[in-house]
Order: sequence, then C-alpha cells, then structure tokens
Amino acid sequence: MKYDRRTIFRHFPDLCRAIAAKSCTYKKALHCKKIEQSCQEVQQIAFQLYNKGIYPSEARVAELITMPGYLRYKQVRAVLHEVQLKGVTR
Repeated sequence: MKYDRRTIFRHFPDLCRAIAAKSCTYKKALHCKKIEQSCQEVQQIAFQLYNKGIYPSEARVAELITMPGYLRYKQVRAVLHEVQLKGVTR
C-alpha cells in the first residue's frame, strides 16, 4: 500500500482497531491450538518411550517432538509430568 499507517489510522481509526482486535483474537486462538497439539504430541511420545522401557525425560522428549520450544509452556510440561507419574505407578 502506498499510504502510511498513521494516515490510514487518522482517517479510519475504528476500522483499524477492529482489524487489530480480530488479528489479536486469531493469533491467540492459533497459539492455543498449537499448544494443544504439542500436548498431544508430548503425551504420545512419552507413552512410546515408556513402552520401549525408556524413561521419558524432558530431554528425550525434546529430541523427538516436532517443536521442542513448546516444552517451555506450563501446559505442555504438565502433560509430560502427568505421564511420568502414571508410568512410575504402572
């Protein structure tokens, strides 16, 4: 576009705010979906490791997961911890 953002905002402030809000909502939903997918992937990998007789440590799971950076989120680590506890009680 050949117009500056400030010019567009000055002429259409409500529309700009609506677009920004919609974008923010979309990004949050996408982020939550990716975290949920990572939780499912961590659970599957951890159970696969347990079935092979290998303890699913965070490092081992991080080697196998598609996006190891998602282990920094509490929800994903909580799933791993839950599987670790279930495996110990088997």
